[in-house]
Amino acid sequence: MNDASRLWHWKAPTRPSARLFDILLRHLKTRDAHQPNSTCSAEPRSSGYLQDACSSVEFCDLRRWLTQHERVEKLNWTAHSQAKEGLDEYVVDQFNTQEKLPTLIFDLILIEAWKERIWPLMKAKIAKFSSLRTYIPVYHEASVANLLEVCLYHRTSCEEAGDALIDLVDFCARKLRYLVATPNDELVRQVASAKECTEWDNVRMLDEQFVETEFQICMCVISILRFLTDHRVAIPLAVTTRMLETHDILLLLVPLMEKAPWVRRNRINGRIEKFEEHKWQVVEADDEGRLPKLHSQVWLSIYNLVMDPECRARYELSSFRRENLLRLRRYINEVVVDQLPPLTNLHRALEESDSSDG
Repeated sequence: MNDASRLWHWKAPTRPSARLFDILLRHLKTRDAHQPNSTCSAEPRSSGYLQDACSSVEFCDLRRWLTQHERVEKLNWTAHSQAKEGLDEYVVDQFNTQEKLPTLIFDLILIEAWKERIWPLMKAKIAKFSSLRTYIPVYHEASVANLLEVCLYHRTSCEEAGDALIDLVDFCARKLRYLVATPNDELVRQVASAKECTEWDNVRMLDEQFVETEFQICMCVISILRFLTDHRVAIPLAVTTRMLETHDILLLLVPLMEKAPWVRRNRINGRIEKFEEHKWQVVEADDEGRLPKLHSQVWLSIYNLVMDPECRARYELSSFRRENLLRLRRYINEVVVDQLPPLTNLHRALEESDSSDG
């Protein structure tokens, strides 16, 4: 499997306002493609374009902020296209060269704080306005998270981000807690019929969009965390301490894997679906034994943290933490090992931990 296939381009939720936003983006890309000096693929190649996209813009200046969001979205689209097609990843290189990854992480934390503190106070007032404009601030967090996902796949990006990764780990931990603490049927609410949607008022529509977007951001976080554990040697030691001691990520990853929010049963037809490439897909009979990509990402994150010598030396294995990890043994079977061979070593380490405790 091509490593770039793990990087999925963000797709907006299939609500009316999201479809409108997709139409707008396609219009912008088509418009730019027909302008000689301003194509969607060429415009982000300008270092000044990225500089403007990552500049600090006050939320009160709506026009400038919307322009910044459009540029971030174009950079995100271009970066994923370059990764999937195996082209020169110029956007990622420019983020590293201009040292803009910390600014991107700051933007992510800023919009998260805005959604938590400001959004609840104003959503009832703005619900009657254009659904597109009210949806974009919520969507912006997903765009930034998705752009970080494609950047942090590379070790050089993790190195350039430096201490800003501490804030990113805090962000990831908050999203993982949300995934673990919220019942699966509340993480993604299934609509039984179109008639049910017509009964929603404007505020309810915004709430549904918010919940659906939050779930997709959390799915991006799983990949981001996996990339951070892949490149743990290249990141500051304080980031490792943050993951293992401050947040104890392993205590979140194990129950998350057991919970598996990326798999569900469709309310209408009763078929099993898995969340891949930012949409729900029906699991065919031939694919029932294949691990979902997000499930594999969680497994690899756990493997990286447990098997890394530095992490094992720093992670004090109390009886509670040991019992948490030993819960993984029941899920390591031949079907899983055939798809993720490194888990054989993880299973052996867990067995040794259990025997040493006895």
